[in-house]
Amino acid sequence: MLRVFLASRSSLVRRVQGLPAAKSSAVQCFSESSRPPRNRICRIDLWRARTWVEKVAPSLEVFLATEKHLMVPLKFTVPYGDPKYPVEAWGYPLGMHCRNLRVLKQQDKEMPFFALDDLEALDFPWDMRQHKWEVLVLPSLQKYYEINGHSEVPSTFIVPSDDDRWSKVLWGFRLGQSVTSMRYADTYRAQREASEHELEKIEFSTQRWRERMWDTKIFPALVAFKREFGHCNKI
Repeated sequence: MLRVFLASRSSLVRRVQGLPAAKSSAVQCFSESSRPPRNRICRIDLWRARTWVEKVAPSLEVFLATEKHLMVPLKFTVPYGDPKYPVEAWGYPLGMHCRNLRVLKQQDKEMPFFALDDLEALDFPWDMRQHKWEVLVLPSLQKYYEINGHSEVPSTFIVPSDDDRWSKVLWGFRLGQSVTSMRYADTYRAQREASEHELEKIEFSTQRWRERMWDTKIFPALVAFKREFGHCNKI
């Protein structure tokens, strides 16, 4: 029932956007409404079916089609004037809405019944960290190794856009930042442990640079020197 209503609303928006500019005052309204109203506070309403049907569900569909994933940033607000999104949704805090849905799920609380079918159809990611690992982090590490032959990702590395060697969903991903956080803040620990075999295949290590230098180069060199000359004293 809700999906039928949603489809009718979407077609209405398309019809309004498709009208010739000089034909109707409705178009002028459409243009004026693309300006964000000052001091407007959008209330997040998890329990209002109309909000879900007119704003959240179609916005999630557009976000998925555009970004190829549903890891909506917490601060993401549906942009004003973007014709891809329904006019009714402009300015809506979609990221916060998604976050609140996840909180309900994590706390094992009742979910908005009218949203359940859509969330399942969209394959909505309930565990953001796990989903990010599976969709962005691990595939990026594997592709980086495939291209460069090693996994020494610089902290400033960002997956290049418009590079067909990389999947489009990875374009713009700050892989270097993620690797740095793994090495210095121990992020994605559970995911790394579960993916230990895959990480071994690409020779990925979360050791810091000095530790890796000691383990892989300095200490083996000292052992070889001692074996050759019988001491490790400075020559």
